[in-house]
Amino acid sequence: MSRVEQFERIRRDRRDKGLSIRELARKHKVHRRTVRAALADAVPPPRKVPDRAAPVTGAYEDTVRGWLTEDLAAPRKQRHTARRVWQRLLEEEGAVLAESTVRNLVVQLRVEIGAGREQVMIARSTRRLRRTKSISASSRP
Repeated sequence: MSRVEQFERIRRDRRDKGLSIRELARKHKVHRRTVRAALADAVPPPRKVPDRAAPVTGAYEDTVRGWLTEDLAAPRKQRHTARRVWQRLLEEEGAVLAESTVRNLVVQLRVEIGAGREQVMIARSTRRLRRTKSISASSRP
């Protein structure tokens, strides 16, 4: 059950059955604070996403950003892939990182520096070729 549905049920029980906040909390197995929030507004508040520091990748972020910025001037086939960035961090910096962690960092940094993928539109022809089978008088048995 989603939070919206839960809020809806709490509000309906209050309106139809006239239950108290404590009874609503007990029936729906939520905190009384949640019941009060549901009664105050039909839409639940957005989730709070904690701002976390990246302790593992934080020390290498500027290095990777520099590599990716230099790649903007390089030909496309010579640019760093996320795997190559990870390998360079292991070899040159002595970092102990998971490849997936570096991959996520590279994606984030590419978006920040504007080196993401460009949208390309390809025109599509809708005309189809039809094969017609012609039967000539000479090819009949």
